Amino acid sequence: MRHTTRVANLLFGCYRPDLLMILTCVVFVSLALLSVALGREMLFSRQVWKSGIPGRVAVIRHGLSSEADHSFQ
Repeated sequence: MRHTTRVANLLFGCYRPDLLMILTCVVFVSLALLSVALGREMLFSRQVWKSGIPGRVAVIRHGLSSEADHSFQ
């Protein structure tokens, strides 16, 4: 039991950390991780959109579908 109180003392600066303080830390850490993940996702999608990959994929799909239509006729 003393080991856990020492760890809590190192982490929170007190022997008995408040449940509210622990929940606050968990909420802030999860919000920070979520914002980092969303920021990376938005940055990646903007880079892909600027490079024109979706347009190229659409052209390739259109070309393949038109070739497939001609082959069936």
